[in-house]
Amino acid sequence: MEAKKKSEDRVTEIMKENIEIREERNSGYGEPVYGGCYKQHGHVMEALFPSGFEVNNAQDMSRFAIVDTLVGKLTRYANNFVDGGHQDSLKDIQVYAAMLQELDEIA
Repeated sequence: MEAKKKSEDRVTEIMKENIEIREERNSGYGEPVYGGCYKQHGHVMEALFPSGFEVNNAQDMSRFAIVDTLVGKLTRYANNFVDGGHQDSLKDIQVYAAMLQELDEIA
């Protein structure tokens, strides 16, 4: 019984830590969470793929995953544009773009 209680206590601790992270990020990125990027993401993806897309294999899935990540990074940057952007996202974009290029070259 004691092990179960400790496990439940740890879950509560994790949730509290996540609330603290959310509140910290809100103060840095503005409201809503992360500048609302997660709510804009689907609209951007729909604009990029207006006819939808087909994923036929693991290679396609990997390439799509990177495009999806790039959209998140770019959206975060755009939401922080008036404050000078989001420098961590720019660095990440460079790395993910190189990864995508590598995958495209072996496709």
